[in-house]
Amino acid sequence: MQLNIPTQDAMQATFDAIERDARRTVIVAIKTRARKYIIRPEQLANALGFIPVNYADVLVNAKLKLRALPSTRYFGFGGEVPAINLRAAILFARYARRFEHANREV
Repeated sequence: MQLNIPTQDAMQATFDAIERDARRTVIVAIKTRARKYIIRPEQLANALGFIPVNYADVLVNAKLKLRALPSTRYFGFGGEVPAINLRAAILFARYARRFEHANREV
């Protein structure tokens, strides 16, 4: 009887595939949350802890809060939710600023 023991290359390929899937999942979650902020901007207050006055406030405060988060990587246990919310707020602010700039009259 021969045991099928995975080789290092096979295990590394599996880990790489899992990491790619995890990155795609997080990107989809961030974009989905940013779209919800576009539809209902008042939900930003939940992510930021205050009601923003303008998009620059959203961008600066979200970046500052994101840096203040602990750098643990325990995904799947709820620790990633604040980071996803703040990244979505940053994406929302960038989109809103770009949209505002494109529609500004010269």
